[in-house]
Amino acid sequence: MANRPIRELAGDVQDDVTAIVGDITTLAKAELRRDGSKLGVGLAAFAAAAGGVILALILLSIVIAEVLVALGLMPWAAYLIDVGIVLLIAGALVLVGKTAFGKVTGPTRTLSAVRGLLTAIGGRNPAEAGAGPLPTESPEAIA
Repeated sequence: MANRPIRELAGDVQDDVTAIVGDITTLAKAELRRDGSKLGVGLAAFAAAAGGVILALILLSIVIAEVLVALGLMPWAAYLIDVGIVLLIAGALVLVGKTAFGKVTGPTRTLSAVRGLLTAIGGRNPAEAGAGPLPTESPEAIA
């Protein structure tokens, strides 16, 4: 190794860094794809909540309120009860969406790999430089 020219060694380092960057890019894509499905569930739940509120206000409110009026309730009281039911359903759907969004973790393994690369290149620990703690998720966690 001592007999190899610097130019050849620098080329090897450049090839290694290029391979590492390519691997990190592949890892980031895999993590974002995994989180994309969780985001899709959350967005679908919020869309269902919005659609449910609209449909419920137009259809269910009229039907339920008219049934309550037919049972002898004052019209204003029937419609007030109806609005309460619609808001409870919409609130439940919002909680489902919020729960799905809460499960998104982000590209933790990619960030860990980038920090490790920066440590290897710069000779310092990015966590000590204010970058925060490194994630502890194992590489096998993504399937």
